[in-house]
Amino acid sequence: MKDFFRWTQIRNCRKFYKRCYTTRYPVDSLLLGQLEVFGFLEIQSFSKYSSQALDLFKIKFEEEVEISGTIGFTQIQMSISRSYPEMVQKFEKTLRNWSLEK
Repeated sequence: MKDFFRWTQIRNCRKFYKRCYTTRYPVDSLLLGQLEVFGFLEIQSFSKYSSQALDLFKIKFEEEVEISGTIGFTQIQMSISRSYPEMVQKFEKTLRNWSLEK
């Protein structure tokens, strides 16, 4: 598991798992397509306004799931309700599968 990604706890929270993941590869459209199962995908395309700007993404499902990061970078922030620990496992499995496809 450590070969595919590393994670650190962002802060201790009673209601949510809050983690920052560092992946082996930069976030791309393939990963975003796989993460869409967790909620609504929103991409903020700042690069169309400036060649030096970066595009951001956010995947959100009500108040239960929020996944965000920068396209082309290796860090992803994840916040999932502690009511759904299986969602954390599914998220990590998605990251592993995506790494294997690269």
